[in-house]
Amino acid sequence: MKQPDSRINYQFLFHVLPNPILLVDQMGILVDLNASASDQFETIVVGEKIENLFIDVKYFKAKLLELRQYHKVISDKAIFKTRGNEVQSFEFKLTILSESNDLFVLCLNHLDTKNELLKLEIEQTFSAELHTLKPYLNKTGKELIERKIEAKKLSVFFESEITQTNTKEFIDNRFKIEIAKQFPQFSDLELNIAYLLSVDASIKQIATICNKSANATRVLVHRMIKKTSFKNKTDFSNLLKSKC
Repeated sequence: MKQPDSRINYQFLFHVLPNPILLVDQMGILVDLNASASDQFETIVVGEKIENLFIDVKYFKAKLLELRQYHKVISDKAIFKTRGNEVQSFEFKLTILSESNDLFVLCLNHLDTKNELLKLEIEQTFSAELHTLKPYLNKTGKELIERKIEAKKLSVFFESEITQTNTKEFIDNRFKIEIAKQFPQFSDLELNIAYLLSVDASIKQIATICNKSANATRVLVHRMIKKTSFKNKTDFSNLLKSKC
């Protein structure tokens, strides 16, 4: 029986995968892109440099150079220019596709700020519940918590995840630019807080992301409102949501 043409299989899989995929050469020139990437990015065509998709061009060039030097899979997060002049965050993987090391593949996975916030809230809540439960357990139960959860697994995982939170993973720079135009008196930290308020982040979530205490965060929000013509947090947040 005749074997199916592998090129047909490649083309089918390449174009039906839901994730945006871009093929580039060593210079970062786009060689091909699948249907999902074509739909997501209207500003790039075959033959152009894909660095134009990145908000931070120097960052992309550094990653491309790192790939050429060390020949390893690079996983990270970045902000891209998408259709309609929008700016969105993606998790990406950049790796070598061809044996001759002259063709790279860039796979993207869309990140949603609200999903990141929800994940953070679940981690915080679960960790807090574990510590709340411990005093009510008998000796055997406490030892089980310490041995199976706190000492080696879940609490260590949650604590490391929270400690390593990077503000850049949550903030939409396009929004910050727009708010900075309206409130030039805001500092960079205040612009970050403004964005988080616009997506209904709680004070506790904002405090964690910005590496501040909850009380310090409340004071910061209060001072931000004082710098505006708004009388309360609700009216201020509603304005921010309209800009998001």
